[in-house]
Amino acid sequence: MSREKRFFDRIEAEDRGESLVKSPEDIMNDKSYGFWGAEKIGSLHKDGRNQLGPRGVFLHNVRALFYEHGGKHAHREKTVSMLTRMARYKTLMQIGNTLHDAGYKLISPFSIDDKHIQYLVTLWEEGGQSASTITNKYTILRTFMRWMSLGSRVGDLKKRLKDPERAVRRTAAETDKTWDGKDAVVDYDGFAKSSPLEFLYLALMKEFGLRIQEAIMLDPTVTGNGEIVIKHGAKGGRKRTCPIETDAQEDIIAEANRMARMLSNNNRLTRKGKTLRAVKARFYRECNKYGISKKNGIVPHGLRHGYANDLYESLSGSLSPIKGGTYDKHDEKHVLAKKVISRNLGHNRVQVTDAYLG
Repeated sequence: MSREKRFFDRIEAEDRGESLVKSPEDIMNDKSYGFWGAEKIGSLHKDGRNQLGPRGVFLHNVRALFYEHGGKHAHREKTVSMLTRMARYKTLMQIGNTLHDAGYKLISPFSIDDKHIQYLVTLWEEGGQSASTITNKYTILRTFMRWMSLGSRVGDLKKRLKDPERAVRRTAAETDKTWDGKDAVVDYDGFAKSSPLEFLYLALMKEFGLRIQEAIMLDPTVTGNGEIVIKHGAKGGRKRTCPIETDAQEDIIAEANRMARMLSNNNRLTRKGKTLRAVKARFYRECNKYGISKKNGIVPHGLRHGYANDLYESLSGSLSPIKGGTYDKHDEKHVLAKKVISRNLGHNRVQVTDAYLG
């Protein structure tokens, strides 16, 4: 079992609660964290492969903090999704390794100060990383420092960038990501015959605007109100319902229920014994095989964009901004269209629809 899997298994098993540490001293004096000091340098790993250096001790201490706080929301008394936890873990490990690669031989996370933070931001900016990537990493770094009650060291991202505009994320879509009008050559018939389950995932994304993880983990049972419930795999664990309103949607759900019965896996659309990671990996391999790839100009997530744009046109009677239309905030149909799309896609904020509609 990998070290990462043990971390996440432990997070899932523990009742996290919300007891934020009030001072760095509290953390250092709390033996449950299992912090290591300089005395560990030179000692052997458990398997005796090699000796620990400052990097190994530092990364261990980062993991100790992650053990305690990695599953907690940064501001509210709730837990975060597994995807958020994994993103935090990956970013924190990258930060630790990056600092040591640069010659900063830190042992304790408490030693991270202004010069280290500035070095990271400059490296990200000069490396050409997008505003979204830089902002996400900086947010994770700020959250991490808050776990040690050192959030004040992080400061305003704009003041650390040579170009402050790099701190501004563009939420509205600037390019059309739907499949409409693309010249990509896709062997739909070959895909459907060779990989009917993976092709079904695509169909669910197209007709209901699902994320791939939601399609994979969907229980296609139809409720008494003529809806499907999207719960498993939903981002942030936000359960929602989606109405079945068209003939195409009815056909896809009928096929999904037939497939679920055939798979006999608690009415899920996955084969028994397969992990989510394995199912997703196969899905993307099959997509790539039949022409659905970034290289070919289209990706599966574009179907979710297509669903949002088609629904907007249907409800408002107008093309979306990204399709050449306009959004009229004074027109009730336009406002309602965004609200419905936001609900059906599983977003709390209506403004997020701009990422699909422009």
